[in-house]
Amino acid sequence: MIVAAGLMTLAACGNKSENKAAENDSTAVEQAEATEAGAEAAETADATQAGPCTIEFDMFSVDVPEGWKVLKKDSHELKIGTGNDYYNDEQMRFEEHTYQNLDDQIKVMKGLNDVKDLGKQKHGEYNFLAYESPVPELTLLIKGNDKNEYALVEVSRAAYQGEAYKQILASMKMKQL
Repeated sequence: MIVAAGLMTLAACGNKSENKAAENDSTAVEQAEATEAGAEAAETADATQAGPCTIEFDMFSVDVPEGWKVLKKDSHELKIGTGNDYYNDEQMRFEEHTYQNLDDQIKVMKGLNDVKDLGKQKHGEYNFLAYESPVPELTLLIKGNDKNEYALVEVSRAAYQGEAYKQILASMKMKQL
């Protein structure tokens, strides 16, 4: 609407160079909208990928088992699940936290109300720092590299009540540890 109002004002002035600038602004807006639509389409395309498959990140890789699908994926985040309903379907979210310090995140987790520190939990070949909370049900942290950057995993209530999340966590392979 702002662009349309600007075009009307410029047209009323009759200045062709200003009209040309407004057309360029309108084109830039259209291009930005097209880029955003393309990003959404790419995210939707990721949502059609179903397990079994392996998803690679800079810090780690994780196996998506049969019966699970990729719900969202970008350069530092992955969300997988058996369905789209966070509260009723098994879901897990993985994040790489580059340029963020694990020790700082531990302080944050310990300072949150309604969060229970479960200590270390071994899944596969790694020990994760585990925290239980109302939503998400389980949050796990693991050191990602020698810069003390980390990976975070959130497990939904439905997944936490099952066993598949343990298999998925055991499939994680940290690349720099």
